[in-house]
Amino acid sequence: MCGILGASFTDDSINKEVFKDALDLLLHRGPDSSETWFNDTNNDAFGFKRLSIIDLTQNGDQPLTSSCGNYKIIFNGEIYNFKSLRKILLEKGYIFNSSSDSEVLLTTYIEWGEECLKKIDGMFAFAIYDLINKSIFAARDLAGQKPFYYSLDNGSLIFASEIKPITFLNSASKIIDQNSSYDYFYQGFISRTQSIYKNIHKLPPSHFMTFDLTSR
Repeated sequence: MCGILGASFTDDSINKEVFKDALDLLLHRGPDSSETWFNDTNNDAFGFKRLSIIDLTQNGDQPLTSSCGNYKIIFNGEIYNFKSLRKILLEKGYIFNSSSDSEVLLTTYIEWGEECLKKIDGMFAFAIYDLINKSIFAARDLAGQKPFYYSLDNGSLIFASEIKPITFLNSASKIIDQNSSYDYFYQGFISRTQSIYKNIHKLPPSHFMTFDLTSR
């Protein structure tokens, strides 16, 4: 199943211990390993709880860094056609350090950018830290099988597989959305872009988003 957590703060540095505690709220999604990455200023962080399925070695651990060092990925899901994509990318000269579909997914982004979404077949929610374009690129699969929640508050971004880590890192985001609560009690579910909290949203199925690390 796996769990992803990411944050990019405008001014304040991210408390590493608090971030790790927030990540631990996703332990049930990935008990096999837990890893974090922080940038040099501690303003940006990626975290991952892993459930090992395809590549059972440490080479498949995430956040996974590209061989060039300019990209990092956290990815929940499965890419069904990763073997055929891997073959194409090998022919283009790329080198792989694992047998994981996450490394193939990251490399498809390096090669094709956002157009990589037209190449992959699978169920997924992922985020890529792009040092070249100074951005975070995130996407969710066509059917929305894998969850992706996010909040954007005064230029600071937090996203995760579940709501709990987001509210843990930003307690101010725990403001009930009355319309969402009405939807839930009337329909039994909340609309595809909202959550029970006013300032936490769902990335809709078949959508991607790009967060500019400069303009915020």
